[in-house]
Amino acid sequence: MEKFTFRLEKVLDYKEQVESLNKIEYSKANKKLSEELDTLENYISERKRLTYERNTNVNNISIHDLKSYNTYLNLMNSRIIHQQKIVEKTQKITENARKTLIQSTKEKRMLQKLKSRDLGDYQYLQKKEEEKVTDQFVSYRSSIKWEVIIWAKKRRTILYLKQ
Repeated sequence: MEKFTFRLEKVLDYKEQVESLNKIEYSKANKKLSEELDTLENYISERKRLTYERNTNVNNISIHDLKSYNTYLNLMNSRIIHQQKIVEKTQKITENARKTLIQSTKEKRMLQKLKSRDLGDYQYLQKKEEEKVTDQFVSYRSSIKWEVIIWAKKRRTILYLKQ
């Protein structure tokens, strides 16, 4: 019997490549999200540090320096708001990449299950074919044996058959 070949092997190979590319895209999006979250955390910690510094030195600093602190705090607040928007966009991109990866993985698994099922059918048919050949061989052997016994009876000779 011929070797097993999956009829959709090229499609399965393509789906595996697509899944691999989607894994890379998801990894990149996740890395970008992590970087953007780190930037946001840095801005927030800088604002906290600056607020603490301003509040602890409020009695010892001039009005000009206090205005500078407040201006810088407002700048940090706007940076934080802007960075939060960037993080939200990046989260959406990451979520879309994750959904795409899940979909491509499902498609690949479906084809792998189909391949497994086809392989099982192929192995079943191969086993049936082997059983058929074995049955034919046994049937042929027993028919020869019976022919020899019938021939021996007609001749009225004693025949010993080895098994």
